Amino acid sequence: MQSRLPALLCTVVAFIHFGSSKTQSITQYPSSVHKREKQSVTLDCIFTLSYTYYVMSFFQQLSSGNMTEIINLYSASTNTRKGRYSVSHQKGNKALKLTITGLMSTDSGVYFCAVRELHSERSDRKNLTKTPWAQHETATCSRNLGENNPQHRKR
Repeated sequence: MQSRLPALLCTVVAFIHFGSSKTQSITQYPSSVHKREKQSVTLDCIFTLSYTYYVMSFFQQLSSGNMTEIINLYSASTNTRKGRYSVSHQKGNKALKLTITGLMSTDSGVYFCAVRELHSERSDRKNLTKTPWAQHETATCSRNLGENNPQHRKR
C-alpha cells in the first residue's frame, strides 16, 4: 500500500499597519515557509513604534482573497492561545511570535501581522475593519504526490 505524502503547506508572511504613521518599521521572517500537515510553524513579527497602548493581530488570507483575524493580543499582555494558534509578545523587543500547531491544509495562505494604536488600555477595537495598508509577496502551494517523489514509495 502506498503511503500518502502530506500536503505541503505554504505560508507567506506579510505585515500591515492600521492608523497613524507612528510605526517606523515592521519586519517579518521568514517570508515564505513550506511545512507538512501535522507539523508546527512559527512566524515572527518585529516592529518599532511609539504607541503606549496597542493591539497586535494576525490575519490569514486564503487564495480566495478572504481575510480572517485568527488571533490578537493587547500590548499589556505577553501571550495568548486560541485553539492551535498561540502568540507570544516580547514587549521590550517589540516582537511577536505566532505559532500554529498541528498544521492542516486549510492553514495554507498569506499571514498578516497588524499593529494598531489604542488611545487607552481599555480602548475598543472597532477600527480593525479598516482597509489595511499592505506589502506582501505571494506564493503558490501545491501537493506533490507523484510516484517519482522519494518520500512517496511503496512499503
